[in-house]
Parts: sequence; structure tokens; C-alpha cells
Amino acid sequence: MTERNIDDASLRLMLQLHLEDLEDLERNKKGKQPEGEMSDFDLAMNMYKDSLETFATQHHDRRMCISIARAVVSDAPVIQACSNEEERATQDRAMAMSFNHNSGTASNRLFPNAGTANRDQSGSLNEELFRKLGNLNLFSDGAEVDTYGESSTWAATRDPARGADGEKIETEACISCGDEHLSSSLAKAPCSHNYCSECINSLFKSASVDESLFPPRCCSMPIPVDDNLELLSTENVGVFRAKQIEFSTADRTYCHHPGCSTFVPPQFIKGDLATCVKCSAKTCVTCKGAQHEADNCPKDSTLQEVLRVAKENGWQQCKSCSRLVELSSGCYHMTHPACLCRAQFCYLCGERWKTCRCPQWEERHLLSRAENIVNRDCRNTQLGTRRRAELVRRAAADLRQNHECLHTRWTSRGGAHQCEECHDNLPNYIYECCQCRIMACRRCRFNRL
Repeated sequence: MTERNIDDASLRLMLQLHLEDLEDLERNKKGKQPEGEMSDFDLAMNMYKDSLETFATQHHDRRMCISIARAVVSDAPVIQACSNEEERATQDRAMAMSFNHNSGTASNRLFPNAGTANRDQSGSLNEELFRKLGNLNLFSDGAEVDTYGESSTWAATRDPARGADGEKIETEACISCGDEHLSSSLAKAPCSHNYCSECINSLFKSASVDESLFPPRCCSMPIPVDDNLELLSTENVGVFRAKQIEFSTADRTYCHHPGCSTFVPPQFIKGDLATCVKCSAKTCVTCKGAQHEADNCPKDSTLQEVLRVAKENGWQQCKSCSRLVELSSGCYHMTHPACLCRAQFCYLCGERWKTCRCPQWEERHLLSRAENIVNRDCRNTQLGTRRRAELVRRAAADLRQNHECLHTRWTSRGGAHQCEECHDNLPNYIYECCQCRIMACRRCRFNRL
């Protein structure tokens, strides 16, 4: 017989009898021990007593949780009815006030769909709460669920896909690590992919360090931080909120002290001076150097030298965030992740994309990319000149057609490869976009591109 077959009164009686037996043994024990030492018998008795008391506390807490859960379920209709009555009274009062002010049926303009919206929101919240409670097996309409655990012998004999009561456990796989987890313990991204607690925290932590991953997203759809507060650590949320302000600021100012270099939020900038929130140093927002007189702003000689080198090498500067980007292959359409601020501009002139008359790509860059794609298959290196040229021509034609790819269809390529986004080396396989043929690791495919 297991604990789930024992009624509540019998279980309490059994616990009480065990505790009384222990007290009788302590009173009737024989032998003496040196002061400050405890015999093995006394140690075992104390451990067993602690175990029984812990079990009794768990039983009491369990009964209280079930009672609260049942009260919530049973009182939910009454609470909802009271809420609806209060809502109607509020609307009636607003209508009466509108009539007193000769505004006709102004209440309809004040609260056009308030009742429906609140009921829909309340209903969805109740359904979500009941679903999570059901998945956690906190209460049920039938027999009470055992929450004390089970013996190792019994656990070894049952199906791991089922709970201790024989009911099938609802699990889903995390898209990042691939492990199975309870459905109620997973974060669901807007694209319907699931993330376990460890992976969602890792993603938000990485996004706070690597701006190319910000905001945290899956399948190009941002993952709201407010929807996952119960799974994210407090530290992660705090750092993310701070980085959200930093990464959303176009012309950022950092403390001019090399040993500090802390980002200065816009609210700490007065006029042309930014006050560091960490060391209180003053930084000029124009030249990004130390505080100076207003009419004597020096030019940043280091920046000017970098811009000179960029011009000599044909690099382009983003007009939105002032970053420098270099094109090695592909078309002239610059966007994320080429520039982290996600601005879209022409690499040749720097103007907003599709507002200029510059060509969309250079043939030598396009052909170089096509050759790299063809060379991915080692068998193609052994083909004749004419056959190989035909494959390169086809690859170039595909690139022209898909140069603004949204990366919606992927396949996998076995073997050792390097991710073209983060440049990590992958020993076993890599993902390849079926359209633009970019190769990306799992993190870049789902969370960066």
C-alpha cells in the first residue's frame, strides 16, 4: 500500500504513533555515553525523528495548498460575478455623469469595450493559471495526488514519461539545448519555439553582452522580457533593462576615463556635458573627451585618423550609429548584422537603402561568393573548367535573386564548418540557408539572423 491510498486521518495517526514509539525508546534506552559524545543509536533516532517531523510538516503544507487551490476554484465564479457587478456600476456612474453634463451617451466613448476587454483578459489569465496548476498537479477533481515523493524501487519500475500517479507527463523540447522539460516550465517565444529556464537566461545574458543578439529574439521575432519574468533571474532582468537603454541610444556617450568607460544614460546629460553615474567625471558629448570650455571643443585626433584609414580602404560609416563597416563579399545592401543598429543603407554612398542610384552589387564580389559556395562540395573542385564555370554561374544567379534573403528555409550540412556570422568552428554540422546559402550555427540561425 502506498501513501496515496491512505486517508488523511489515518496518515496523521500513523505519524503520531511513530513519534510516540520514538519517545518510548528514548525513555527506556540503556547504557551511558561520555559527555559530549553521541552513540550510533542516538544519532539514528534523532535522524529518524527529524525525518518524521519533516514529513509531518510537508503533509500539513500540502493540505493547506490543496485547500487554497480548491477555494480559488470554487470561489472563482463568485469573484468574477462581483467583479462584473463592480464594472457595471462603474459604467453606470460614468453614464450618469455624462448625462448630467449634457454629453449624451459619452460613456460609450469613454469605455467603448471595457467590459469585453476585461472579461477576455480575466478569462485568458484564469485559463493560463488553471493550465499551469494542472500541469504542476497541485490539485485535481479526482483522487488527491501524492506529493511526498516515491521510493527509489518504485520509481525504477515505472515509465519515466509518466508521473507517480501513472498520468502522462506533458513535456516539450527546448529549441536551444534539445532537452525535454515540463511544458509549464518552458518559456514560449512569439514564434512558438520553447526555451528552458537555463537557455532563456543564457540568451538574455548573451544579448546584454553581444549587441548583435539584442534584442533577444527567435526566428527574427523579439522575445519580450515581461513575458518571461518568472523564469529570468533578477540579475539578468536588471542588466537587460540597463542595456536596453544603452543599445536604444543612437549617439551614445561613454565616460572618457579609460579605466571607467561607463555608458552615460541620456537623463544624465545636461547640454553638452555628460556626468558619469559611476565615477562622476564630466564628458563632452561632442568630442567624447574630458570637460572643456564651450567654445574650445578639440577634434578627436584618433577618430580622424581612423576615418582617414576607413576612406583609404573603402569602408563605409553608418549615419545612424557612426559605426564603420567593411564589405568583403555580397551585395551593397548593409543591414543587421553588418551594422548592429539595424539601419539599412548603401555601402557605396552611405545613404538610406533604395534612396540612391548606386548599383546593388559588384560582380567580382558576387562571383567570389559564388565560387565559395561551389567549393563547399569537395567534388566540384575535380570538375572540368566548363562544368565548374556553369555551377558558379548558377550560384551567382541565385545570389542575385536572393540577395535580400529573410532566411526562412534551412538545411544542414555535415562535417566541420565555420559559422559565417560568429566565426565559431563547428565539428559535426552546420545550418545552411536554402536561398542565400549563408552558413550559420544554431545560435546565429535562431537568435542572431
